[in-house]
Amino acid sequence: MAHKRLESLRELVILQDKMGRFFERGQDATPSVGGVWIPSIDLYENNDQIILMAELPGVAQNEVRIELSGNFITIQGQRCFKGGKEKYLCIERSYGPFQRTFRLPAVVEENSVAAEFRLGVLKITMKKDKGQNPEYVRVKIK
Repeated sequence: MAHKRLESLRELVILQDKMGRFFERGQDATPSVGGVWIPSIDLYENNDQIILMAELPGVAQNEVRIELSGNFITIQGQRCFKGGKEKYLCIERSYGPFQRTFRLPAVVEENSVAAEFRLGVLKITMKKDKGQNPEYVRVKIK
């Protein structure tokens, strides 16, 4: 019974995130319920580039996967709970898998996509291109 309730809460949080993005509303807090974690993202552009910044504190670089497919970029990964035999009195940080997908406002040069991970912040820079959309690109983090 509790497992079904947990799955329902996960689905509700995912639906809330999708609806928020659909209506282009920002969220003040990072929602998390029962292992669903939705990291905060900034996506912006200038004349030459599209930049995506993701707050991923406590996530190992090798736990993050970035994929570019057509005009969409997906970031996925997991922040693992590393508790031992301690008796926790309060847990406010979010843990578990995450996945975020964004439609890019312009075509990007697939060879120009670069990602770096510093102090828990992932920064992805993509140079705008007027050519064709790339089919699929896996981006490596420096």
